[in-house]
Amino acid sequence: MAPLIVHGLGLWGTGLPNPEAWRRRAFEPTSSRPAAELVPSRQRRRLSELSRGLITAFEQAALQAGTEPAGVPTVFGSAYGESATLLTLLQQRHCDDGDLSPLSFAASVHNTASGALSIATGATGFTTSIAAGRQTLAMCLLEAAGLLAEGHAQVAVVVGDCRPPAALVPDESAFDTLAVALILGGQDAGPGL
Repeated sequence: MAPLIVHGLGLWGTGLPNPEAWRRRAFEPTSSRPAAELVPSRQRRRLSELSRGLITAFEQAALQAGTEPAGVPTVFGSAYGESATLLTLLQQRHCDDGDLSPLSFAASVHNTASGALSIATGATGFTTSIAAGRQTLAMCLLEAAGLLAEGHAQVAVVVGDCRPPAALVPDESAFDTLAVALILGGQDAGPGL
């Protein structure tokens, strides 16, 4: 298998607004919500911190790599996805016996971030969302390697998670939201990082 070369890196986490803050070990506890500037503000307001973080990390990586956001195939990965939003909807349906909002449902699916990004950028190319538990990152990298082997010059891999609800994963260690994006290319895709 050909090597995967990193052409762009993006990161958003609770207290870590970008890769430079991580590199400096400059934790910023008052850092703001992820910007997700590619998404129009009206749509952005409905996105969870996880979806906004994934999109923000993608924006940073694409900018660093000089990649057109609408033109690169994307592989999104999240072990738990939008599980907190989904549990809220299930709680409303079961306990409150209320009607569920289609907009809330749209924000509860595993591919919320990839869909929001595709709509915002007008991308019509390949995108997928992968959930493979603790192997999610490995499966996303495998998918990216396959896309590069098919002839794509670059592929964006965007992975992240937020703290899963205890009702779903009671034994999981507590962690805050973290999203990382890589723009990957093969040997002939230009200089890497």
